[in-house]
Amino acid sequence: MTITLKLLFAITSIAFSPFLSSTEIGDPCPGGHPGVCADIYNCTSALINIKLRKPLSVPRKITTTTTAPVARKKIKRVRFSHYKIPRNCSPIASNLTVPKTGQKAFDKCLYYQEKYVYPCLDSPLPGQAKARANYCTWSSEGLIVNGENASRGEFPHMALLGFGTRKIEWKCGGTIISERFVLTAAHCTKTAIRGSVTKIKIGILKSSEPDTDFNVYNVFKIHVHENYHSPLKYNDIALLETDREMLLGPEAFPACLNDGTEVSDTVIVSGWGQTSTTRRIMSDVLQKAYLKNFDESECHSYHEVYSHRNMPDGIDSETQICFGNKNNASDTCGGDSGGPAQIKHPKVYCMYLVMGVTSFGRSCGLQGAPGVYTRVSHFLPWIERTVWP
Repeated sequence: MTITLKLLFAITSIAFSPFLSSTEIGDPCPGGHPGVCADIYNCTSALINIKLRKPLSVPRKITTTTTAPVARKKIKRVRFSHYKIPRNCSPIASNLTVPKTGQKAFDKCLYYQEKYVYPCLDSPLPGQAKARANYCTWSSEGLIVNGENASRGEFPHMALLGFGTRKIEWKCGGTIISERFVLTAAHCTKTAIRGSVTKIKIGILKSSEPDTDFNVYNVFKIHVHENYHSPLKYNDIALLETDREMLLGPEAFPACLNDGTEVSDTVIVSGWGQTSTTRRIMSDVLQKAYLKNFDESECHSYHEVYSHRNMPDGIDSETQICFGNKNNASDTCGGDSGGPAQIKHPKVYCMYLVMGVTSFGRSCGLQGAPGVYTRVSHFLPWIERTVWP
């Protein structure tokens, strides 16, 4: 049976029980429950569940036969990035991860895996060793037009971008890559009608989910790549810096970035864009689809007519990559721009590896019609300088 943590502090002026004022850290559990009271701020699982507004239970893989109430403590906003990863815990299994390499982006990938997917949690019982939780949300392989609904937490790095001040219009996607930065397309940083991007929404499955202080953040600064010049389609990449650290956890944490290493030619694209070519209606539920890599000649041939105005030099294979589906109409569509083309990381288990940023296409939902994506690996030095200087 999993540990159940009974939170014994009040979040309003109402008193919950007569033993609140007398319960201290280390005291025996009141009410005859076995175990001792623990400090809420030393219990990562409880903090994460508070953020997610879930019942306060420690995640699967950590089992015992007891319950442990938590001692009262003054409530304050918890910033998970301020917590250091414990070192007195067993390492992550060698088949799930790899050693650091010294490259900033890759080492951060390992850091986020340890911090958010397999965190080291304190046992509420005295004398018990720490243990690793398992918050992995990878779905089984399956084979957003002709896409399918994603499941909650399946793509924890997904971000939805909002435009406007009073009435927010949510219309582009992005990827969480650190506690303060979201990766997106440069053309997603401004619209003709509503101006610059103002909001970032994370940790959601449905775009209609209520906005809260935990899942919506203001855009503090927009970092558009210096070589992006609209309406040209080259160097279509940008970084959005939030006004404060995002509150991350099992359903919202960063993805990893490809460094140019060749991997699978099949990617997963995800977004809240249109699911029909005949109606300009955004999907409420996050969609996913599987696409194949198109070689440069195939992609250039398809986009040749379009390229004269927006891509005078044709497809640039150094900075762009093409994905589509030759067998059906799976594709990214309006509203998916800025979102990731990703794969499951082949070396860092339960982390996604972002290969491209959704940029543009001549049309969407046409069988054999490739879309163009900004190649992340080419811009990795710029990303590292900006995000982790």
